[in-house]
Amino acid sequence: MGLIELLKQAEVPKGAFYHYFLSKEAFDVAMLERYFARIISACLAISMIVR
Repeated sequence: MGLIELLKQAEVPKGAFYHYFLSKEAFDVAMLERYFARIISACLAISMIVR
């Protein structure tokens, strides 16, 4: 799915997208940072249970 399809699906105007992200690449970086932060958080939670 491309950016245009994603924005249409989410009903977000293109201008609003670029208000929060300077580029598509900046959006990609933000999504990856969020994804890996959640993975790390889940791993830390599991490691606390295992101890």
